Amino acid sequence: MQTNWCPCCFRFLLYPHQKQLWLASPSPRSPVASESTRKVTQLRNYFTQKLSEVQQQREAKNETS
Repeated sequence: MQTNWCPCCFRFLLYPHQKQLWLASPSPRSPVASESTRKVTQLRNYFTQKLSEVQQQREAKNETS
């Protein structure tokens, strides 16, 4: 059973939800969609950055031990 993390609802869903936000393809007709897409992209970048920081810290710890 695969769960999908939904960035808009901040919860796990059983089915893919609002996939177009993940793909970051805003519709020119819908400023709301592009706004939420931008926020999701910022969030994703933030979490990716945090994740890489944690991984770097782990690698540094492994090197010292």
